[in-house]
Amino acid sequence: MPTPLRKASSSTRADRARSGRTSRTPPTASPSQRDVLWAGLTEEPELIDNINSRPADPASADGYTLVLVHCWTKSLANVQTVVDGLAPHVEVVTPRAFVRLIDDNHAL
Repeated sequence: MPTPLRKASSSTRADRARSGRTSRTPPTASPSQRDVLWAGLTEEPELIDNINSRPADPASADGYTLVLVHCWTKSLANVQTVVDGLAPHVEVVTPRAFVRLIDDNHAL
């Protein structure tokens, strides 16, 4: 049997409202998903240049990049090529860590 969804307690909502944050969900999709690895749209060298040119600022949404990989035109080998070409200041993390970093650093 599925676990029922529970509403956040009013004290939790009030705490977030006082801090200026109205949601526990970090703004990952809007400011961060700006790049794709997709044949014919963005190839590996262009994506590497785009990511490496961005600021390494964990407190800013500009410091985060979520890349959509088109699985029908790109493979894990293509993803590895991008990872291998990233500058030392770029950190590749899991989706869970990505969301946690944005939340922890208040990168709104």
